Amino acid sequence: MKKNHLLIGVIVLILAGALGYYAWDRHQTGKLRATTLEKITGATQSLRTLLAPAADTVAQSQAVAAAAERVDRDLLALRAVNTSRILLLGAGADTYLHATLELLKRQAALLMLDSGLRHGISAFRDHLDGNRSAPGWTSTAVQQKNRLEQDYREYRSTLDAHARIIDGLPDALKTLAPQVPEKNLVTTNEIAGLRAAVATSAAAISTEMETLRRITAPR
Repeated sequence: MKKNHLLIGVIVLILAGALGYYAWDRHQTGKLRATTLEKITGATQSLRTLLAPAADTVAQSQAVAAAAERVDRDLLALRAVNTSRILLLGAGADTYLHATLELLKRQAALLMLDSGLRHGISAFRDHLDGNRSAPGWTSTAVQQKNRLEQDYREYRSTLDAHARIIDGLPDALKTLAPQVPEKNLVTTNEIAGLRAAVATSAAAISTEMETLRRITAPR
């Protein structure tokens, strides 16, 4: 009889331990899922700031760069923990945050390059309208045009990288879409809006550059 009681006691202890571990495991998994969802939501909010109009390009670039730093910290924190408990969510979050980070970095660079090009184009136009007989006018014009062409090449290169990342966002969302509430992820329309906003700005810069090239082309 005593042996039976002892056996029952051992079984109870084992079951209690198993149930305790199961409860602890579920709690830890829930916490990990919640913090991962917070990071995903933060990345989405950062992406949505790119759609907000801003009059001050430099200030917007600084805000985007600050958002990139926050996403970078979240990505590093995500990679510092074991996400095997939430394997698909963890892998999807890593891809999403990485894509968001790269997009924010390119966007910040584009805004600064856009601002620099617009100022450079304006300065070059003013120079072309100035006194062409003044000493050093030609050499200054050549220097300004060469600088503009160099900055424009960098702008186009950054723009191409930016476009590739935007085009890859739908793939980054595939793993997350079944696991994350729709409101916590960027939508197809928002991705299209990101693409359109950059394309509009790029078209304006390209038109300005082509106009200047025609003006300064040898006749």
